[in-house]
Amino acid sequence: MGKVNAMDYNRIIIIDNIEESTPFYKQGLEDEGYMVDIADSFGKLTTLFDENKYDLAILDINFIPLKEYYSLQNFNNDIEKVPLIINSDTSNLETRVSWLSQADACIPKQSPLPVLKESVKIVLNEFTTEFNKSNV
Repeated sequence: MGKVNAMDYNRIIIIDNIEESTPFYKQGLEDEGYMVDIADSFGKLTTLFDENKYDLAILDINFIPLKEYYSLQNFNNDIEKVPLIINSDTSNLETRVSWLSQADACIPKQSPLPVLKESVKIVLNEFTTEFNKSNV
């Protein structure tokens, strides 16, 4: 698959606070033609969602401090409207089950960048196809 037309898939949000990986993911996805924002805190996440419309969210559920986990669940109504890829390693089964049930795709954190890029293309393609069918 070639580069994605940024007009078709305008904006992705990466919800993660791992400084070593997020700039790498951001650059790799921008190289594919996506516009990418990073939310490295719950406050920034809510601000970015207030200011922008996202076509896809990539979430590392380990970034969520326990005290903010319940706020994020309440905020989930906004996130539910956006296709979701879980990109995480977690041993907290309760958190995993809660979010995995809502994810459109799940990939391990240690997956190479091409795996993330391909998952993004697949999820956005599926979402666009479903959206187009429902608007016919």
